[in-house]
Amino acid sequence: MSAINLALTKWPSGLLGREIDVIARHQLWDVGLEYKHGTGHGIGAYLSVHEGPGRISYMSKSKYEQPLKAYQYYSDEPGYYEDGQFGIRLETIVTVVPFAPKVSRLNDKFVKSMS
Repeated sequence: MSAINLALTKWPSGLLGREIDVIARHQLWDVGLEYKHGTGHGIGAYLSVHEGPGRISYMSKSKYEQPLKAYQYYSDEPGYYEDGQFGIRLETIVTVVPFAPKVSRLNDKFVKSMS
């Protein structure tokens, strides 16, 4: 559900990845569980598969972090690990795309994930 929740979320443009990370983690947090890696990262075309400056992780404290912007690609990879036994991680790629809410009292622009 965590990966699906993040993939279906809509948010005001300009938010940092650490500000939406809770969407992917909240179901595990509800039962006292956590994974110790970022939920997602930027996807590079020519440099590195883990490409910044965008990350989806509440643990990210980089002064170079930038908001998730339309037409950027990110990994969506929440997981669960039972120490010494097993681990499960879903890895999907999502694109941030513009979103026009049906009703909005704000002049803000919105974006959403699209997998």
